[in-house]
Amino acid sequence: MADIPINAVTRRVQFTGNTGLGPFAFTFEILANTDIAVYKNATLLTLTTDYTVTINVNGTGSVTLTGSGSGTALVSSDYLTIIGNKALARTTDFTTAGDLLASALNDQLDANVIMTQQLDERVDRALRQDPNDVDGDMTIPAKADRLNKILRFNATTGNPEVITLASGATSAANVSFTQAGAGAVETTVDAKLNESVSVKDFGATGDGTTDDTAAIQAAIDNAVSSGIYRVYFPKGNYRTVNTVGPSTEVFNLIFYGDGLQASTITADHLNGPAVTFNRSQSGMLDMSVNASATRKAGAAGSGSTANSGIYMEPADIAGKAIASMIFERVRVLDHPANGFVQVGHNQLSRFVSCLAEGNGQHGYVFDSGTLSGRTNKLYTGLVIMDTCWSYENTGHGLVIGNPSDSAAYGNTRFLMLNCEFADNAIAAGTRYEAEDSWIRCENVTFLNCAFGGNIVPSPQIGDIFFMGRNLQIKNQRSVQRGHTLRLGVDAVTPDTYGIEINGLRVLNVAQDPVIKVSDTDIDNGDVRGIVVNTFGATDNMTTLISGPSASGNNVSGVIWDEYPPVQTAIIPGAANTTSQSFTNSTTLTDITGLSVNLLPNQTVSFEAQIRCNADPSGDLKLAVAGPSGSTIRWQNTGSIYIAANDSITVSSSDITESGSRTFGAVTGTRIVSFVGVITVGSTAGPIKIQGAQGTSNATPTNIGCGSYLKVIRDNIL
Repeated sequence: MADIPINAVTRRVQFTGNTGLGPFAFTFEILANTDIAVYKNATLLTLTTDYTVTINVNGTGSVTLTGSGSGTALVSSDYLTIIGNKALARTTDFTTAGDLLASALNDQLDANVIMTQQLDERVDRALRQDPNDVDGDMTIPAKADRLNKILRFNATTGNPEVITLASGATSAANVSFTQAGAGAVETTVDAKLNESVSVKDFGATGDGTTDDTAAIQAAIDNAVSSGIYRVYFPKGNYRTVNTVGPSTEVFNLIFYGDGLQASTITADHLNGPAVTFNRSQSGMLDMSVNASATRKAGAAGSGSTANSGIYMEPADIAGKAIASMIFERVRVLDHPANGFVQVGHNQLSRFVSCLAEGNGQHGYVFDSGTLSGRTNKLYTGLVIMDTCWSYENTGHGLVIGNPSDSAAYGNTRFLMLNCEFADNAIAAGTRYEAEDSWIRCENVTFLNCAFGGNIVPSPQIGDIFFMGRNLQIKNQRSVQRGHTLRLGVDAVTPDTYGIEINGLRVLNVAQDPVIKVSDTDIDNGDVRGIVVNTFGATDNMTTLISGPSASGNNVSGVIWDEYPPVQTAIIPGAANTTSQSFTNSTTLTDITGLSVNLLPNQTVSFEAQIRCNADPSGDLKLAVAGPSGSTIRWQNTGSIYIAANDSITVSSSDITESGSRTFGAVTGTRIVSFVGVITVGSTAGPIKIQGAQGTSNATPTNIGCGSYLKVIRDNIL
C-alpha cells in the first residue's frame, strides 16, 4: 500500500436531507474498503450488495449506493452514516532476527492509529466523566445487582447506583418532575400522573365498538378509592352496555374529556341511565353522553331506572343532598327518556354551555322526588343555567316540579341566562301542557332567553307554563309561538302571582294573547299581580291576556306598560327658535312632534306647554284631539309667561272634546300651559295638540322649539 498520512480527524460522517445514490464522501483515511461501516437510517448496509466504496490516493474516499436491496436512493427524510470500522487486530508479526521492513512497519503503525481514532470516536459518543469533576467511582453495579433495575446517580456521591423498578403505580415514584415556569416546585412523575385517572389506564379503547363498560367502571372505582376523584376520558367514543357511575356514595367526582365533539360516552343498552351521580360537588366537563341507535329506539322506562342521559339523585335519607353540581360544555343526545335529571334536595348547581337534544322525554328535569317515588322529597333550588340549549326534545325543554306533586313547592330559585329552548314539546302525549317549558316553583328568572324554532306546530304551543310565584321574564324573544306565557293553579299551588315581563319581542306569528289564562287553569285558585313592560314594541302582540280576566273571574292586578308610565313628546331645537308657523288661517292643524300613541280603553292624564310668538292681530288658538270615540277634558291653568310691556287677562275654564281655546292678542314670546285627562274608546290612536291663528292674519303665529306634550299613564287594565 502506498504511504499515506493518517490525519487527526473524526472517523464518522453523517448525511441528512440528501437524496439520490451518491457518491457520499468521507474525509478520514482507510486502508481497505472493509474499514468502514455504512448505515442507512438504523439499517447496517452490506458492502457490494447495498453499496460500493471508492478509495482515493490519499486514503479518503466515497460511498455510492447500489440502488438495490437496502441500498435504494435516499429521500430527504433519510440519513446516511459512514463510520470507521477497521477490525481491532494486529495484522503483521515481526519475528526475532527477521526482516524489519519499513513498509510493513508503516502499515502496522497506520493501522494502530486508525484503530485508536475509531476508539476515540466511540468514546466521544459515550457517557463519560468530565476531567475537572471530583474523583468518584463510576463503576456500574454488577449484572446480578442491576437486572430489571433503574440506573441513577447517588444524591451525595454522584456515583452510579441502581434502584428497584417496581410495577404498577410506583414505577415513576423515583422520577422527578418540575413544571415549567417561575415558582414551580418539584414533584414526582408518579404524583403528577396520579392527579387524575384515565379510563384508558384500565383498558378502555374509545373505538366506538368495544364494550368499555368494565374499564370505565374500574377507572371510576379506582379514582374514588385512591381519593383522586378525577376521571379522564381522552378523545374517543366509549361504548357502554350498562350504567356507569359511583358504586358507593361519593362527593367531588368529576368526569372530564377533550371536548363535547371529542370525548363521548355512547350508551348501547336499555338498563337505565347512561351516567349517574349520587352526591354533591360532582359533575362533568367537555364531554357528550349519547345514545346508540338501538337505545334511542327503545322504551323510555320510568323513575330512577329510566333510560335518561345523566341522572343525579342522593340516597333516600333525610338530609342527603346532591348540591353544587357543575356541568360545563356537556351534550346529552338522543336518549329515550330525559336528558339531564336532578332529583331530590339539590342546590347551588350550575349548567354552563350545555345542550340537551333529541331526547324522547324532556331536556332538563328538576324534580323533588315524585319522579322516583322518594320518601324524603325536597324541591331543587339555587340553580343557574348559563348559555344552555334545549332542542328537539319530544317532551318539554325544561321541567321544574312535577304535575303529580302532592306538596307545595319550597324556597326555590332558578336563573336561566342566555338560554335557548327550540322545537321542544311539539307533539302531544309526552308533554304535560302545550308549552315548551313546564314550571311549578317560585323565584324563577328568564334573562335574555329565546323560545321558538323552525317548526310551527298545529295547534301552536306557547313558551312557558307557570304555576307558583315570582316569575320574571326579561328581554325574551318568542318565535313562531301562539303565546309567551300560560298561568295556572291547582290544589297544590292555589295561587300564582308576582309575574313580570320586561321587554319582549314576538316574531313571525302574532300572539293572541301574549298571556293565556283559561277557566280550567284557575278553577282551584287565583292568578294575580301581572306586569308587562314592552316599551312600545308590540309587534305581533294582538292582545295581552285572554281567559277569565275578561269577566274578572279570579284574575286581578294586571298591568300592561305597553309604553313607559310617563312619555313625553317634545319639539327639538334651541329655545325661541321657530318650529312651525300658522299664517292667514284659523283652521286647526296638528303641531308637528306633539303626538303620543294611546291604547284602546285606557284613561291617561296629560300636560302640555306651548311656546308661542304671535302678532297682536293674529294671536293663538289651541285644541287637544284624540282617537275617534275618546273623551277629553282639559283646562288652562293660567300659567302664562308674560313678556315685558305685555298684559293679558286669563280665565281658567274646562274645555271638552272638540273644543278649542284662543289665548288673547299679545305681542312677544309667551308660554301657555294646560293639563287634562283623556279616556280612549275602543279605537287606539294618538293624542295630539293642534294649533291655528285666533284671527286670520298675514303675520305668522309661530310655535317654538321646546314645546312638549307629556302623557302620564296608570296602565291598570
